[in-house]
Amino acid sequence: MLSTVFRNSPKKQQGSSLVEVMVALLVLAVGLLGVLAMQVRSNQYGQSSYYYAQAVFLANDIADAMRTTPGISNGYGVLFNDPIPAAKTCDSVSISCTAGELRDWNLNKWLTNVARFLPDGKASIETIGDSTVITVRFNDAKAQFDGKEKFYEYVLVTDA
Repeated sequence: MLSTVFRNSPKKQQGSSLVEVMVALLVLAVGLLGVLAMQVRSNQYGQSSYYYAQAVFLANDIADAMRTTPGISNGYGVLFNDPIPAAKTCDSVSISCTAGELRDWNLNKWLTNVARFLPDGKASIETIGDSTVITVRFNDAKAQFDGKEKFYEYVLVTDA
């Protein structure tokens, strides 16, 4: 008997209303915006980690280059705002270079790479006591939502 009352009811529901569809679209839009925000943040973190990995690689690169000229490893001192030294090319076995020329070429190549691969990249090498301190600095403003400059440093301390 109850089923007959519902079957004969003049108001049957035959689908969703416009309000239900709008609520479903709103929920979907909020979810998609959340996914988009996570994707943007993930890209920013990925870019930051790439820059930091480059800084680590570059610091280790000059530390290895300094080992090629052990007699003048103290001559590798350079400060953040020092210009890139001019150097004779020493990248071939057929070219004869003195230890000083090799040092200048290593510094030239390294400082050029720091400036090329890192945003606002700067570097310094200091000898403190028996240790050599290699510092690579870069601007990671892209990882900040406010767009302000934010400098990060990677510091490598090696025994001279």
